[in-house]
Order: sequence, then C-alpha cells, then structure tokens
Amino acid sequence: MARTTHLSRRAKAAAARSGHLSPGGLEALIEKAKLCLATVGVELEQWSSSTWRVSESVFNLTGRNVVTASMSFLEADTPAGVVGEQWEEAAKAIFVLRQHQKARAITSHRTFMSAMRYVARCANTRALSAVTPEVLDEACELIKGATDSESQQYKMCCMVGEFARKWCARYGLCHVDLSGYRFWNVERPDAYGGSSNLRLDSVAALETESSRVLSERSLALLGELYEKFPKNHVHRIYILLLVLLFCVGRRFSEIAYLPKKCIVKRADGDYLRYVQTKIVGVKEQHKYLLIPIPSLTRKLLRDVVAEIKWSSRSEYSTAKEMLKRHGPDLRFLAGIPDAKPLLKKDLVALGLPKQCLSS
Repeated sequence: MARTTHLSRRAKAAAARSGHLSPGGLEALIEKAKLCLATVGVELEQWSSSTWRVSESVFNLTGRNVVTASMSFLEADTPAGVVGEQWEEAAKAIFVLRQHQKARAITSHRTFMSAMRYVARCANTRALSAVTPEVLDEACELIKGATDSESQQYKMCCMVGEFARKWCARYGLCHVDLSGYRFWNVERPDAYGGSSNLRLDSVAALETESSRVLSERSLALLGELYEKFPKNHVHRIYILLLVLLFCVGRRFSEIAYLPKKCIVKRADGDYLRYVQTKIVGVKEQHKYLLIPIPSLTRKLLRDVVAEIKWSSRSEYSTAKEMLKRHGPDLRFLAGIPDAKPLLKKDLVALGLPKQCLSS
C-alpha cells in the first residue's frame, strides 16, 4: 500500500516559498485581480490593452484638475512572446490588487511600475519565475544610477522589495524564496517622510530656525516690490501670489485653487477658506478647510485678495461665460458673419497671439 505524505501548514508555506509548491501562482493572481477590476474603476474589456484608462473618482489624483488618467505597464521593457505576456499580466494584476487593498495615488502606482520595469529589464528575457535576489539587486543598482534623488532611489528600492516579498513570495511567482529580500546598498535619507530618528539630546534638536523661512532681506525686497510695482503691470500677479504665500503659508496648488469668497469673517477673527489638495484619503480630496489668518497680516491679506479679484475680472467673466455655454468663450467673434473667412491677420487683430497661429 502506497504511503501518503502529509505536510504541515508550516511545511507547505516553506515549500511554496521555495517554489516546490505554488499556492496558485500567476493564474490565481490574475483571476483574483479580474474579480476586483470593478472596485478600481476599470472595465474587463481593458485587460488586454497595454494602457488603461482609469477614473479620477477612484484614484487619488492629488491637486490635478483632470477627469481621467491613463496607466501604462511593462510592454516596452519585456521580451516578445509568452515570457513578455507573463510579465505584463503580472503587472496588471499587481496594479489592481495594490489599489484594491489600499487606496493610493495614481503616481504611487506609476512609480511601482517604473520599479517593476527595472526588474523586468534586468531579468534579461528570463521568465518571471526565474527572478532571483541577484536580479533584484541589479535592478536596484540600476535605479540608483538612473535616479539623482536619494528619496526617489529609496522609494523605488523599497518598491522592488515590495514586489519581491509581497507579490512574488506570497503568490509563489518565483522559484526561489524572496520573502526576506532587502536591498543592502540603500539607506533611508534623513529628509525622507516619516518619523525622524533625531535624538532629544542631540545638538540639532535645539535648532528652531527652519531652512525654509525667508530671510529678512528677501521679505524686505518682497515688500518693496509690492509697494512700488505698477498695479497695471502684467507681472504684478506674481508679486501678489508671493505675498499671499507668505501670509498664509499654504501650498501653491491651494493658493491657485482659492475660491472667490476665500476670506470668512467669524466672531473670533478672519479665516482663509481654501481647497485641500494634498491628503492621504481619496474621499477627503478637494474639501474646503478654514485656517485662521494672523492678525498682523489680516489687512495686507484683504488688500492682496481684493487686488487679485480686481485684476482677474476679465478671467472671471470668461469663466462665467464658459460655464454658461458649457464651452469656449466666443464673445470676441460677436458681429462677425459666420460665413466670413478669418485669415491670420484677422485673428491677430482679434487678439490671438501669433505664436499660436504660426506653423
């Protein structure tokens, strides 16, 4: 009678990590991803395409006034044939499951795909199952050589580790055990986001002056420009924006999206009403928030906002007309017959710039 060998749960997991027993492999990963396609705003018909159209309502397109975005995968960095198809299918499945597990910005997925492209390139026409720690190390070294930013290098090397541990090892995509992979030749930059490892007894902890604070000379120059720059000058808007940034200390995207009624008066003082553009959660995107306006800058801020509104009255009028017509503002064509042909000199006379009309 044949003897049946029974493996414990721990032995099965170890065998799966070593490649002798796959917990489903690439096929299971793809099937699971296809079941989650609807939750990330992608139709099943797009699966075979190398570039997907994704919805802004699902993906956190922080601070960008767009309705849709695209997501490309590994097609250009993979070999032709079945091997390339395996890499491409794995990239699509990982993209879907990453978003399904945790809502991320579309830029995070693009960075992950860039890291995965380096791995596919260093695999050198080998199949996904043949990826080894040496291939991953080579990809990380290639990332370090191609990227100048230390923060970006660290982020992409961490994503290579995520690809190895969370996806290859967990789903048995490779023949070797990658569950403990870490790239050895990269260090976390001091300026990288997250908790600082600065000790309380360090001399640097006593420094209270930030390197981002403007010097007194710069502030004096900004004040002089604000007072002496002509109000009808076309570039005065930049001076006003700099003063506004100094007064409220917000990001430029939040200043650029300020609503028309941005100053709110309350019993305890004045508040600035602005649009939140950079946050973690997707559902909280583009919320209106209030921050108190410092009493020392209250009058200056009111004057700056009033001047911006006055200098932008033509832009407000154009925006109002576009909202009314759900299209471009064509009021400058009023009085011109529809059948009359407009030559280049006519368009220039109407106010269109020559640069846009030259071939």
